Amino acid sequence: MLSRRRVTIGLAGFAALLARGSSRAEQADLDPKRFIEQLGMEAVEALTGPELSESERERRFRGMLDRSFDLPVIGRFVLGRYWRTASEAEREEFLRLFEAFLVKSYAARFADYAGEQLQVQGVRQEQGYAIVRSTVIRPGAENVQVDWRLRGRDGAFKVVDIVVEGISMAVTQRADFGSVIQSSGGEFSGLIELLRRKTG
Repeated sequence: MLSRRRVTIGLAGFAALLARGSSRAEQADLDPKRFIEQLGMEAVEALTGPELSESERERRFRGMLDRSFDLPVIGRFVLGRYWRTASEAEREEFLRLFEAFLVKSYAARFADYAGEQLQVQGVRQEQGYAIVRSTVIRPGAENVQVDWRLRGRDGAFKVVDIVVEGISMAVTQRADFGSVIQSSGGEFSGLIELLRRKTG
């Protein structure tokens, strides 16, 4: 379901943010660039290292998703038109399974963190969103451009999309989920069943 590029890079940029310029005491007045730097520092400190058990890494990663990613907004987007036709119970189950799916898909990758670094080039505003432009520096491999789309609300930022080399993860996931539903005869239950299997 996940494309090769997203599996390889996906949240690798998230783990590769090594900037140390801001402290946790400064979180109240974060700008978009500093928000991403802080998020990356927390990821490296909390999620990397072989001593962490799989369950503990997943627990910590889930906490970071809840705090720093706008999962309800992302979930509604990736469902597209199917969100409007789903019942309230189906929406709630989908959002729960979608979060579990992201945790299962990405948390384990932090165990293989190999010192990749991310350089933040700057920030631009685009249709009400802050876009933090960055490059993942990968030793012995080609560098990768990663843009972080942030939504500001109530004085805080949350990630709503990650764009890798011009490819939106949210848009790609939307196409993947739409394909699953179409192959299930247009039934939303087909996607729910797949996510149940994927998340155990």
